[in-house]
Amino acid sequence: EPEFANISFASYNSLEASLTKRLSNNRHIGTTYFTLGYTYGRTIDNASGFRNRSSQVPTFDIGALRGPSDFDLANRLVLSGDWDLPFDQMWSDGPKRLTSGWSLRPILTWRTGFPVDVSAQLSGNPALPGPSGAGDGYLANTPLAAGITSIQTYDPKHSATINGIPGNYYFNPNDFAYVTDMPTAADPYGSPRNFFYGPHRTNLDMTLSKTTAITEQVKLEFRAEAFNILNHTEFAQPNTNIFSPLFGQITNIAFNYTDGSYSPSPSSRILQLALRLTF
Repeated sequence: EPEFANISFASYNSLEASLTKRLSNNRHIGTTYFTLGYTYGRTIDNASGFRNRSSQVPTFDIGALRGPSDFDLANRLVLSGDWDLPFDQMWSDGPKRLTSGWSLRPILTWRTGFPVDVSAQLSGNPALPGPSGAGDGYLANTPLAAGITSIQTYDPKHSATINGIPGNYYFNPNDFAYVTDMPTAADPYGSPRNFFYGPHRTNLDMTLSKTTAITEQVKLEFRAEAFNILNHTEFAQPNTNIFSPLFGQITNIAFNYTDGSYSPSPSSRILQLALRLTF
C-alpha cells in the first residue's frame, strides 16, 4: 500500500566559472562590459518530488531508480553585456542628439536538455503485482531492445521515416523493446531512469536603445527589443508514449517551465518597441 515517507535523497555537484570584462571606453569601439558565466553540474536523486515526472520510489528498494533528476541540466552558458555605440565619437561633428546615446545589449543563453525516460505504461493498480511483484508496475520503464546500449538521436528539424511513419524524430523508437519484450521479474524496472537527454536550447535576446536628452532633467529613451532574434526553434521534449504513433517524435515547441510561469518560451522571434520618458 502506498505511503508518504521521507525516503528521497538527492545530491548536487557543480563546477562554476565566470569571466567579466569591466566597464571601459575605447574611442574606436565605444564603452563596453560583459559577463560570461558557465556551469557544469549534475543533480542526482531517487525521486524528484511533486510537480516533477518522478515522485515515487519502489517500496522494497528505494534506490532502484536512482539517476539524474528530472530537472538535471549538465551544461549552461550565459553571456550578457552592454555596448555603448561610439557614433558620437566617430562623427564628432554630427548632431549629438542623433549620434549619442546608442546602446546594444545582448543576452545569449545555451544549455543542454532535460532528462528523458520511457515509461512502460503498465497498470497503476496496486492490487496487480507487476514485474517486481510489489504492485508498482507504474514505476517500470520500457526496456532497451537487444544489443542497444545508447539511444540514437536525430536533428528534429529534419523529417525522417521510421517503421513507415514520417515525422520529426528525436530518437529511434526501435531502440526500445516495447513490441517484443516488457519488464520482467529479473529486470522489473526496465531501462534506467532519465538515462538520456532531450534537445538542447540556444537563445539570443537583443536590445537596441537610444537615449536622448531633452533638457538637463528630462530624457527620452527609445528601445527596440528582440527575443530569440535568430528565430532559433526551441523544441519541447519528445513523445515518450510507447503506444502513440508519434513515439520518438517532437511535435511541439518548448514551454518555459523553469520559472514556474508555464508561459510559452520565445520559440519564434518576438519584437517589441517602447518609449520611456524620464523626468
